[in-house]
Amino acid sequence: MLPGVFLGAVSGIHRQAEPTQSQSDLRELRESLFHRDGNLPEPNDNTCGSLQMKIGPWELCMDSLMSEGQFENWAELWVKEGMDAIQKSQHPFAMIAYNHKEKTLWLIRSADGIRPLYWCRSGNKIAAASEISPLLKLSWFKPELATEHIAEQLSFRYVHAPRTLLRDLFVVQAGTAIEISGQDERQFNWFQPKWRGIEDLLPDEEECLIGIDQLLKQSVEKQLRGSKQPGVLLSGGIDSSAILHHACALRRPPITFTVAVEGLGDESPFAARVAKVMGAENEIIRFSARDLIQGFEKATRTMGQPLSGAAGVVQDLFYERISGRCDRILSGDGGDEVLAGRSMPHLAHRLAQVKAISKLPAMGSRIVRSVAKRIGQKDLAADYQNFGMDRSIGASRIFLSPDRVDILSDPGLVRPGIRRSVLTPFYQEVDSDPINEILHVWQRGWLIEDSLLRSDRTSMRYGVDVRYPMLDRKLVDYCSQMPGSYKVKRNGLEFISKRPLRAKMEERLPKGLLHRPKRTLIRPLDMWLRRDGRGFLKSQVEAICHNLPHIFVPSMVKRLEKEHLARRHNHGLRLWTLILFQLWHEEMGL
Repeated sequence: MLPGVFLGAVSGIHRQAEPTQSQSDLRELRESLFHRDGNLPEPNDNTCGSLQMKIGPWELCMDSLMSEGQFENWAELWVKEGMDAIQKSQHPFAMIAYNHKEKTLWLIRSADGIRPLYWCRSGNKIAAASEISPLLKLSWFKPELATEHIAEQLSFRYVHAPRTLLRDLFVVQAGTAIEISGQDERQFNWFQPKWRGIEDLLPDEEECLIGIDQLLKQSVEKQLRGSKQPGVLLSGGIDSSAILHHACALRRPPITFTVAVEGLGDESPFAARVAKVMGAENEIIRFSARDLIQGFEKATRTMGQPLSGAAGVVQDLFYERISGRCDRILSGDGGDEVLAGRSMPHLAHRLAQVKAISKLPAMGSRIVRSVAKRIGQKDLAADYQNFGMDRSIGASRIFLSPDRVDILSDPGLVRPGIRRSVLTPFYQEVDSDPINEILHVWQRGWLIEDSLLRSDRTSMRYGVDVRYPMLDRKLVDYCSQMPGSYKVKRNGLEFISKRPLRAKMEERLPKGLLHRPKRTLIRPLDMWLRRDGRGFLKSQVEAICHNLPHIFVPSMVKRLEKEHLARRHNHGLRLWTLILFQLWHEEMGL
């Protein structure tokens, strides 16, 4: 077998470490691999956590929502069918499997990406865990900043799997498996997304609305199964409201929790109204802006990588506050990426313009596109069918190439084509209409690398079991077979996002709660930096300039600060991106 291979769970499995492997390394791995810092109970038929088993030549270790009984059945299936068994799993998981007979190690991650799986290697030593922190404690792994990925971090606010910001530390991509035998590594993309083809017959739209509603109800029922005291994270948005509706229809209304940050936008009145309509109790969990600022360092430790924004801090504070209150929380995460939320109405409007241009006579189309390029309207010059890939749509655009030229001390780190090189492989995985292609890229990037990662890390730290009804595989696959035009629907001059959910909820909620803009903490926190947060901003800019002049040009960092405070430009997102990177860099001791 491979010397130095670690298979770990709460109790840990270790085999044939090299003599030089320290006992402290072994102890840390036994305690930490696939271990969450929270208070999850030992797994049994009603609770979920880290699972391990020896069966035949296999030693299996899994971080999953499966019960022990489900895991035993699945393990038997794995021994019989190997990778074919993975396709039949209906639960999020990250798995390590070692075959003693064939001397091969498998690292496998479910397609939803809810559970991460990190790994590192040094010669014949290999370690893997569902958190970064235990790997950093290994004596033979020395964390070093992967400067080649800084451009990606600055562009997106995160780095996509299999890359991380630490050199020689990797993360298994969602829906893939890595087979390691000796020094050989092979990667398999075992999951293939099922998107509607351009030439496929259009399904009946009304049947789609009914189908989504029924599948969401089934998903909520499945996620509530076995829970004695569930709760719903209720933002007042359409996703969590639909989940609450079905939860109330299935059983006694669960308690709902709503987060409110004082002075930074308060949506709790909307959520309270939704809860009242549904007959559910609503509890508002309030935090101050100071709570957020004081929580950044702790949340950064929880994540093990730079936070993408304040949402990670809010979640860390929230799950700490409600820990022990419920045995399960239902979250609406995933609804934006499955049913065309976020900025999709704006993108759909641009797509309609691009489509109209594409229908002009050839000469007219070329003239309009040429003029659009000259006046900086590059969206209008894009190809309709390849709109997402042409415009590199995938997530936030923070520091574009010219901005990175200004801010980075080393010109070699700029990487001008980073967005295209990162996003193009995702677009090449799917051949559907432009809206569906963008949703696919959001699911492969934004959802997994940001939303789910934040939720998973922060909730599990405090032993909170979070479930995502919108990401049930049957529901996701069903929505993938619908054309994008069913998900974001034209209504006069406007486009309505998540149309299937809104159509079914029209009879369940007042109109004023159905059609309201999605709010985030981004703009309020940008404004906070100009007012009460001026002192915080000044101290963080000083820290960036003092600690990271080899990475960021101090004069440019100070320029962003000056222009933001003077209200000449809103550099809030850029400043927060730099601040959060600095906090992580300091926490890591790099």
